[in-house]
Amino acid sequence: MHALRENARGVESVIRDVGVSLHQYRGPDGLRLLMEQGKLSILSAFGEFRKSNDEIYNSRMKVVSRTRSAIMKLSDQFDAVGNTITTLTTQLDELFAGLQRFTEVCEKHLEGTNVEPADFSELSNIRSSSTKIRVLGHDLASNIKTNSCGIHSSSLEQIDSIYSEVKCEVSRAQTIFDVQRRQVEVSESELAKIQDLNPDRARMAEYKHRRSLETLQGGSEQYHAALQSGMEKTSFVLEQASMATWSASNVFFLQLSMFFKDLFGECEKVAGILANIKNNRKVSQRINSEKRAAANAATQKVSVKEKVSENVPSDYELVDMFTSQSSNTAQPNNNPSPSLIVQEDTVNRGARESIDIDDIFK
Repeated sequence: MHALRENARGVESVIRDVGVSLHQYRGPDGLRLLMEQGKLSILSAFGEFRKSNDEIYNSRMKVVSRTRSAIMKLSDQFDAVGNTITTLTTQLDELFAGLQRFTEVCEKHLEGTNVEPADFSELSNIRSSSTKIRVLGHDLASNIKTNSCGIHSSSLEQIDSIYSEVKCEVSRAQTIFDVQRRQVEVSESELAKIQDLNPDRARMAEYKHRRSLETLQGGSEQYHAALQSGMEKTSFVLEQASMATWSASNVFFLQLSMFFKDLFGECEKVAGILANIKNNRKVSQRINSEKRAAANAATQKVSVKEKVSENVPSDYELVDMFTSQSSNTAQPNNNPSPSLIVQEDTVNRGARESIDIDDIFK
């Protein structure tokens, strides 16, 4: 979009320059000036004639043209900021609408499963803030177009008017002056050719040459007067453009700061409302309680298993080992010793307790 706008601006500038160039040929003598300009251009292309040129004037006109382009770009950027603000407020409005849909879908369902009904009366305040934010964005975009872009538009109109006027006046005066210079060159060349050959014709050629010089003097004065007037007019329009541009920028940032100040207040208000809704729902408290209960249950399960492992005697494996060795070396003893009976009872009781506890936690 930005590249397309720049291309459109470039085409517009080319069309404007062509229109300004053609503007000098309006009027009853416009066609004659166009033909004379064409002849001079052809002679200049073949190196037979050098057109008049003023570097200071050309530099000034380039500055005016570049200033116009810079102001146009600033105006487009201001307008783009206004469009961005409008997009931002529209997206915030859609976000608030999404919160409303979330309430209707999720929270209404949770409200039906809870004993205490939830309070969503503060959502109306969010809708009020949403409306206010949307209005703030619309007002800012409108003010940017009216004030900042409007000031730039007036400045551009003034620049275009002065630029076209100066360009036309100086170009016409320059064309007339160059035509007169060419006539002086031609008369001087004719005088040099016939001065020794024909004295009578030489006197006529000399008279014609003097008249050409007098005419050239008047044309030179008009050309330099047009240059002087053009420099004064362009200097004035540049000063006006400078003052208007800084004024438009000042107004733009003042309005932008006021918008963000109001937007910050509304967003802070919405954040407070959402915090109240979250706290009233007590979801965090329930989640923390559930996590705490699960942690306690896991701790109790670990402690019970540790107690079970403590009840199992550490010499159980040694007793089995000595029992198996005695069975290999001697005949089985049908009357075990009392110590072995006590150890077996202890092991069996510990195993039964372990099985019973595991059954509890299944």
